Amino acid sequence: MPNMNGIELIQKIYEHNPMQTIIVISAHNEPQYLLELVNLGIEQFLLKPNNYDTILNVFHKSASKVLRSYSKEIETSHVHLGTTLLWNKQTSVLYEKDMAIKLTKNETLLMQIFIKNHTKISTLQEIFDTLWGDEPHLACIETLKSIISRLRKKLPTSIIENVYGLGYRLVY
Repeated sequence: MPNMNGIELIQKIYEHNPMQTIIVISAHNEPQYLLELVNLGIEQFLLKPNNYDTILNVFHKSASKVLRSYSKEIETSHVHLGTTLLWNKQTSVLYEKDMAIKLTKNETLLMQIFIKNHTKISTLQEIFDTLWGDEPHLACIETLKSIISRLRKKLPTSIIENVYGLGYRLVY
């Protein structure tokens, strides 16, 4: 390469994206060069010349590893609510079949409480504190019922369950 060597290029790539998967195919086999690559954390090193099957095998293994990592990331940042609903924990957006469902601020806060508590009951006090923490004088059961009613209309299935006298929970 005219302006930098492979090691410098890899360092630049890792500056921009430390999680990048890098496979090096090189004719260099000096121990010092290989040690630098290992210390940088590359995924794989292939010495030239190499056959097509070996290269494909390495690419396949690396792609599978990236896919597994990505799948785990998705699993921890998304909650499946039934077969068609998906809650993104990071963005607090509810999706139905890849289409975002528009929620109000209070509906979003309510969903966050329900997701945080998973299948446990979200008490009325906890809900009131979350929705009207700064202004407790605004908290009333009628307003909460109205918010829950509007939220239920936006959900295709009845996943919000009222637990008489205690609060609400999501059932999924």
